[in-house]
Amino acid sequence: MRTYNSFRNVTISFFGQILAMLIAFPARYIFIKTLGVEYLGLNSLFINIVTILSLADLGIGSAIVYSLYAPLAKKNENTIMGLMNFYKKAYTVIGIVVFVFGVLILPFVSFFTSTTTIPYVHFIFFLFVINTTISYFYAYKRSIVIANQKNYIINTIHYSSIVLLNIFQVLILLITKNFVLFLVIQILMTLLENLLISKVANKMFPFLKNKNKISISNEEKTSIFANVRAILLHKFGGAILQGTDNIVISLYLGVYWVGLYSNYILVVNAIIAIFNQIYNSVTASVGNLLVTEDTKRNFNIFKNLLFINFWIVGFCSISLWILINPFINLWLGEAYVLNSTTIVLIVINFYLFSFRNTALLFKNAAGLFRQDKYKPIIEGGLNIILSVLFVNMMGLNGVLLGTIISMILTSFWIEPYIVFKHVFLEKVSRYYFKILYYTIFNVMVGSIVWCLIQLLPQQDLFSFCIKALICLVIPNFLFAVFSFKTQEFKYFSNLILKFLKIRRKSYE
Repeated sequence: MRTYNSFRNVTISFFGQILAMLIAFPARYIFIKTLGVEYLGLNSLFINIVTILSLADLGIGSAIVYSLYAPLAKKNENTIMGLMNFYKKAYTVIGIVVFVFGVLILPFVSFFTSTTTIPYVHFIFFLFVINTTISYFYAYKRSIVIANQKNYIINTIHYSSIVLLNIFQVLILLITKNFVLFLVIQILMTLLENLLISKVANKMFPFLKNKNKISISNEEKTSIFANVRAILLHKFGGAILQGTDNIVISLYLGVYWVGLYSNYILVVNAIIAIFNQIYNSVTASVGNLLVTEDTKRNFNIFKNLLFINFWIVGFCSISLWILINPFINLWLGEAYVLNSTTIVLIVINFYLFSFRNTALLFKNAAGLFRQDKYKPIIEGGLNIILSVLFVNMMGLNGVLLGTIISMILTSFWIEPYIVFKHVFLEKVSRYYFKILYYTIFNVMVGSIVWCLIQLLPQQDLFSFCIKALICLVIPNFLFAVFSFKTQEFKYFSNLILKFLKIRRKSYE
C-alpha cells in the first residue's frame, strides 16, 4: 500500500504540474502583452518579499507533519487530534502575525520599487499580504492528508485551482487590463482551495470535527518546539537564499531585469515544482518507511531514489541548456532572450539545487532538523554577500554565481553528510563519489546532445521541435544503456510493472 500510495501521489503530481505549466505559459504571454514586463518584474519582486514574510510560520508545519507519521501509522486518534488542535491554534496566530508584519513593511515598499512608475504599489503589495495571510487559515488540515500519504487528493484540488485561477486571470486581463482585479481573483481562489481541502480532511478524518479540547503532552510540545527552532533557521536561510535574488536585482539593476529573469525562472521553477511535488508525494511514505523498516532496507531505497533523481535531473538540465533560449525566443520574442553565459549559470544552479532532493527527502522524513540548523543561515548570508559583491562586476550573472557558490559551500555537502551519519550509519564518501560519477556522465551526454544540436542552428518552430525530440530521445537512451544492468534500473522496472498490475486489477 505504501508503494501504491507513492506511485499514485507521484503520478497525480507529475501530470498536474505539467497541466499547470501548459496553462502558465500562455497566461504569462498575455500578462506581458497586456501589462508589460515592468508589471511582471513588480509581481516577481513582491512574491519574493512575501516569501520572506512566510518565515512567520516558524516551520511548525514541517514539525507537525513529522510528528503525525507515528500516530497515523498506529491509528492513535487522541494524539492526532491533540496535534491538530495545537496546529490550528498556532496557524491562527501565525496568520495574524504575517498580516501585522506585512502592514509594517508597507511604508518601505517604495525603497524596493524606486525605479518603477507603476501606480498604487503600496495597495498592490497589501493585496499580496492578504493572499499570504489567508493561506494560513484552514491550511493546517492540509498536513494531515499529506502525512497520511494521500497527497494526490491535495494536488488534485491544488492543480484544479491553478487552472481555474489562470483562466479567470486571463479573462480579467483581456477585458480590463487591471492588475488589482488580477490579484483579487488570486485571493478568492486561495480561500476557495483552503476551504475545499478542509472539507476533504474532515471527510477523511471525521473526528477532526469533534469539539473535544484534546491537548498534546508537555513532552510532545518540547519535542515539537525543539524541531521548530531548528526548522525556523532552515526557513530563514531558505527565504534569504530564494527570496533575495530578485531584491538584489531590483535594487542594483531595476525591476525590468527582474521581469526578464522571471521568464526563465518561470520555466525553471515549473520543473522544480514537479520535483517538489514528486518528493513531497513520497515524503510521507519515506517517513513511514523509516519508522517501520531497518537501516539496510532504508539505504537501498535511498540508492534507488538517488538513481532516478540522477536520471531526471540530468535529462532536465540538458534539455534546459539546449532548449530554454529557443523556447523564450519563440514564446516571447528575441528581445526577452538572455545571453548564453547566463543560461549556463541558470542550468548549473538548477542542477545543484535539484540533485539535493534525495538527501533532503530522507533528512526531512527522518526529522533531522536540528543537526544542521545553522547551515541555512550561513548559506543565506553567503548568498547575499556574494551576490551584492558580484552584481557590481557581472550584473545578473554575478547574482547567479553568488547563489551557486553559497550552495556548493554549504547545502550540497552538509545535507547528505547529516543523512549518512544519522540515518544510514555509513560513510558519506560513497555518496560524494556517486554524485561525481553521475555528474561526469551527465556532462558527457550533454556534450553529445550539444554537438548534434549544432547541426540545427535555425530558430524556427520546426527546428525547435527537432531539438526537443533530440533532447527527449538521446539522453534517455544513453541513460538506459548506461544503467540497464544496474540493480536500481531493475528495481524501477519491476516497480512500474507491479503498479500497472495493481491498476489493471482495480479496473476489473
